[in-house]
Amino acid sequence: MLLRDRIYIHRKRIFVSAIIISVVVASILFVYSKFFSTTVINNLNDYEKRMEERYVVSGMLPELDELPEYININYQYRRIEYFIFTSFTIRLVVTYDEETYIKEKAKLEKKDYLSHAVIHEYTIYDSDVLVQRPLIPEHEFSIKSFDFKVLDNDYYDVKYSYPKEIGFIATSDEKNSIAYLYFYDFDIDLISRSMEEFIVRNFKYDW
Repeated sequence: MLLRDRIYIHRKRIFVSAIIISVVVASILFVYSKFFSTTVINNLNDYEKRMEERYVVSGMLPELDELPEYININYQYRRIEYFIFTSFTIRLVVTYDEETYIKEKAKLEKKDYLSHAVIHEYTIYDSDVLVQRPLIPEHEFSIKSFDFKVLDNDYYDVKYSYPKEIGFIATSDEKNSIAYLYFYDFDIDLISRSMEEFIVRNFKYDW
C-alpha cells in the first residue's frame, strides 16, 4: 500500500471517529436536557403560587401580607427534575430594621421546633449489627451569623416524614434577618452530611 493511501485511510478513520464522538456527545446532552433540568425563580410574585402547591408549605412559610414592613426580602424557588423524580426548595429571607426584627424574632419562640437529632436505628436482618441512619443529623446549627432550627413535623395538621420534607427557620442578629426555608424531595432517605452542607448545597444563598 502506498504511503498516500495509508495517510488517506488514517485521516478517514480520524474523521469517522470524530463524527461518532460528536453524535454520542450530542445524544448525551439531549438526554440530559430531557430528563435533568433545574428551574430557578427569584420573582416574589411567584411566592403565592408556590404556597398553594402544597398544603404543608403554607403551614411553614409566612403569608406575605402578614409580614410587617421590611427593608429587603430575598426569595428563591429552585426545582430540580431528574427522570421521574422531583425535588424543590423555597427560600424567603426577610431583613428588618432592628426594632422590628427583635419583635418578629420573639414571635418565633411560639413555634414548635425539633428538640433532638432524628436517627433511625435498626438491626440488619438475622444479625446483631446496629445500623444508624441519620434523618436529621442536627436539629440546631449555625452558618455564619445565622442560627438555624428545624421545625417539628408534629406541629402541622399534615404530618410529613423527615428528611423528605423539612422546614427551617434561621435568624441573624447581625443582619436583622429571618430566613424561612422549605425542602422537599420524596426520593431522599437520609442526610449523610452535616446540616450546614445540606443547607448550602440546596438553598444557594450567601449566608
